[in-house]
Amino acid sequence: MNGKSANKTPRGPGFTTYIAGMALAAIAGFAAAEFMVTPVQQPVTVAQQPTSSAGHAAQAAQKDTGLDKLVVHGAPREVPEFSFIDGEGETRTLADWRGKLLLVNIWATWCAPCKEEMPSLDRLEAKLGGENFAVLPISVDRGGLKKPRGFLDEIGADNLPLLLDETARLNFKLEVMGLPATLIIDEQGREIARMIGPAEWDSPEAIARLRQFMAAEG
Repeated sequence: MNGKSANKTPRGPGFTTYIAGMALAAIAGFAAAEFMVTPVQQPVTVAQQPTSSAGHAAQAAQKDTGLDKLVVHGAPREVPEFSFIDGEGETRTLADWRGKLLLVNIWATWCAPCKEEMPSLDRLEAKLGGENFAVLPISVDRGGLKKPRGFLDEIGADNLPLLLDETARLNFKLEVMGLPATLIIDEQGREIARMIGPAEWDSPEAIARLRQFMAAEG
């Protein structure tokens, strides 16, 4: 045998089978790898479909009133004594409105959400204010009555009284952690609910809730 024939590799049926097997393995491996890296998109079921536009509108309307933040106490709470002044500079207390359901709103002219909700409080007083109900917005502005008076005049809040906490410490006394803060006070001067944040107080939902409170008192 010469050197040329000694280095030659024999190629019989076994060799052909080996090459074919390697080719199939390579194809299978490539397909498996492609399957692993290609995301499979699952069909969206009916349960995953978004709610109807009517459902979204109803949820948005309920959320926009802000009443989801109202916390109703399991039992009435005693309110610490405090005083404030009216637009004439006279000292007043909640006892001056005893016998009515009160919506006491703590606000300030530097609080944008407070100013935003004030027109709705004015409309609420126009709708429900009277023998059994009153809205009492108490400003905690510093510097006297000028700023809160100017704002109420600016928005035409003709139905609301001008009230001011001269000490500017009312939020601490009532343990209010933010503004605007609203306390619902029953006919006996006890707190039955409160919320932090603005709301549409003249909305049908708010009026219905307040009427429920009044009916419970009666």
